[in-house]
Amino acid sequence: MEKFKITTKILLIFIISLSIFLNLISFKRGHTWGDDFALYIAQTKSFIENSVDNLIEEQRFLEQYSSELHGPLLYPWGFPILLASVYKIFGFNILAMKIYIFLFFIASLFILFFLFEGILNERLRLLIVTMFALNPVFFYFKENVLADVPFLFFTLLGMWLIKLYIIEKRFFINRYISFVILGFVIFFAYFIKIQGIILFLILFLCHVVEYRELLNKRDILLKEKCFHLIPYVIIALCMSVKGIIFYENFEYFFYVLLNQDIITTLKKNIVYYLILPSEFFSSKAIFKFIYFFSMPFAFYGFIANIKKDYPFAMFMIFNALILLVFPFTTQGIRYILFILPFYCYYFLKGFVEFNMLELNRGYKKVCIGAMYFIMATLIFSFLLRDVNYIRKVYKENRYTHEGPYSKNATEMINFIINFTKPDDKLVFFKPRALRLYTNRKTVVNYNIDDIVNHRFKYVVVYKNDMEHDYRIKFRYDIDKSHFFRKIFENDEYLIYELI
Repeated sequence: MEKFKITTKILLIFIISLSIFLNLISFKRGHTWGDDFALYIAQTKSFIENSVDNLIEEQRFLEQYSSELHGPLLYPWGFPILLASVYKIFGFNILAMKIYIFLFFIASLFILFFLFEGILNERLRLLIVTMFALNPVFFYFKENVLADVPFLFFTLLGMWLIKLYIIEKRFFINRYISFVILGFVIFFAYFIKIQGIILFLILFLCHVVEYRELLNKRDILLKEKCFHLIPYVIIALCMSVKGIIFYENFEYFFYVLLNQDIITTLKKNIVYYLILPSEFFSSKAIFKFIYFFSMPFAFYGFIANIKKDYPFAMFMIFNALILLVFPFTTQGIRYILFILPFYCYYFLKGFVEFNMLELNRGYKKVCIGAMYFIMATLIFSFLLRDVNYIRKVYKENRYTHEGPYSKNATEMINFIINFTKPDDKLVFFKPRALRLYTNRKTVVNYNIDDIVNHRFKYVVVYKNDMEHDYRIKFRYDIDKSHFFRKIFENDEYLIYELI
């Protein structure tokens, strides 16, 4: 294990402590109308209350009577299981869940520093940690109860342990315990998101490359060979237990993959994912140039180190292929959070190796000076945006003004709870969220004839739901329809009752 300078240790602790402080004082109360978070919490609740079958039935109802595709029947169970301890202790407490998820982000920062040990110097590793610790993307994203940050943690941990145990052959306590831990970490990454299966592929690839000579030698004891099967055995055992305990649903992913125009998807996703990482550097055009400045260095770093750092290279390639072929992954930067550390690594590695070429000494000094200036400006801009966000949060009294916790939404939800029956069926643009807060079966449907024919008792309209023209038209049509009467209205919501 590399020994770090005392200044490096102090700076690492300071950077992470600053991130903890700035984030903890800026958490908002409540949540937005995200809807994905609602299903995760519903799965956690159903697991604790032993009511998974009821949730599956409600989800099938949503699938059957909705006018548009609304996600998988259930998400992978890893994240709901992680939330279970918080739910058990604090109940349905959104803030407690947010803070719990934030702890995975802090742990990820430490792993980031050690992941690139031996291949980047201490200053550059501190720079990567700082880019993540103070990045406004994570600063804003902490308000979501979603699986992406825990997945980032288990992905980075899995890649670090593969590098540590398989490539460098450095073990924790002993190699048996180390390989058991590795197998469990890889399984749990997959348990949180199906993309975690890529860690299994990386593990297998590293085993083949690093131990190919061992596999071909007949004089090596069978015990020595079997020792390398430990992580695979652990993964297989965990998968078997998972299959027995938890209901699995892969139909949605196969349906989405097979029922698409693959050429159109590829064209759209290639452009989308080439531009998307610029949001990590800034949302403002003046700083987005840093991303485009980094691209040639990242490409050079990737090509120059593709053999030496083949686990990282294969990780990026496999994940890029998955992102490019799925049509519904273009929903923001959260889908590439776990890839960004490796992009930053290749960017900095490429810059370092570019400056090691036989270039004019004065030119090298200019390049290095420009890089320090650009990165210092970037970090300073992160801090300014973080502070500005904190000011805004306190100005708004730390409340989330859009979502189920806003004043108008709370009024609407209380009306439903108090003036409708438990078996009444509702229509709303975020059905899983409204179902979570009202305990009423809910669908999303913008077809008035369907709503009438299936006798949905109440239609809840969000006045700001103007994402598509057909939704705007639906609001106008239902207001004029003789099948419904308006029974509730405030500044943001309308409730119509089927006559």
